[in-house]
Amino acid sequence: PEYHVYRHLCRAGRPGMRVATVSCKDSEIVPVAFARGASDSPDAAVIANVSEEAKRLCIAVDGDDRFRAFRTTIDHPCEELGELKLRNGLVLPAQSVTRFHRPH
Repeated sequence: PEYHVYRHLCRAGRPGMRVATVSCKDSEIVPVAFARGASDSPDAAVIANVSEEAKRLCIAVDGDDRFRAFRTTIDHPCEELGELKLRNGLVLPAQSVTRFHRPH
């Protein structure tokens, strides 16, 4: 599982980006985000659900909330989810890692 987290982090954090401020009240959801320039609004993020159960998540994002998403679960090594609107919320499967990128 650690390999998949690392792989998603390496693809999300690109040259010129910096770690952005993110938070989550659920200790079993681990978010890491990256932003370009001086903005604190994430351009890419990786969210891991380390729980044994699926979790519903609502995400607050400044500006455009459309992101391309990719997910790794126990059964699928890297599945493209397409473009998602994050304000609509999403379900993170148990023990999954999901990567988000703003479309260019």
